[in-house]
Amino acid sequence: MNKSDLLDTLRLEAGRAYDYSSDSDDFIKKVVHAIYKNSGKICNVSVYEFNKKNHSYDSMFVLGDKKEKRKQPFGLGFIDLCSLKTSFYLNNNGEQVTMAPVYEGKRLKFVLAFYVCEDVYKITSEDIEFIDELIRFIEARNSTFNRKEES
Repeated sequence: MNKSDLLDTLRLEAGRAYDYSSDSDDFIKKVVHAIYKNSGKICNVSVYEFNKKNHSYDSMFVLGDKKEKRKQPFGLGFIDLCSLKTSFYLNNNGEQVTMAPVYEGKRLKFVLAFYVCEDVYKITSEDIEFIDELIRFIEARNSTFNRKEES
């Protein structure tokens, strides 16, 4: 499957995740699972959520290698970068990670992290655009869950 077809499949499956979700947390888990499963499980995916008690981002959901299930010491610099509301790509000796902030209103709610080895799959600008689209979709759909919960 070429990259365009793969990303189209991931878009479709992420859209379906919303249809079968009961709340915001269930939705984010279903989206991440759809991406992990439909990408052939070539990546590790973590969802980090802010822990008010110790002021860190703790993983609330991990697919793939469980070593990623740890606290992330996101510093103020990273949090400041998140205010740009765009994903970030890092490459450390062939270990690629794309981190994407998900907002709820003005509050940073989640950080999604996609880890993949460069020799398995090369992340390109097309992938970054997809992740940015995915984040906007998640934010828009999360707002509908919030309105339902307030009713």
